[in-house]
Amino acid sequence: MQYSCVYALIQIGEHVKRLSSDLRGQWPDIKWKNIINMRDFVVHNYARIDVSILRTTVLADVPDLKEKCRSILSGL
Repeated sequence: MQYSCVYALIQIGEHVKRLSSDLRGQWPDIKWKNIINMRDFVVHNYARIDVSILRTTVLADVPDLKEKCRSILSGL
């Protein structure tokens, strides 16, 4: 389960890295840098992942990000 969650966070972070800074700048309320930093951390420090932080991220932050992205996409 942990591996699957981490893999999903890595994928999200990779995609965010590919967004232009101009696009990310249009939605400053989304913590783009935190998403990228989370990706970098889990890739390079897998053995040091705090499961409680991972759980909070997956259960609270990812669904919130999903809704914000849906809103962005509907406005494009």
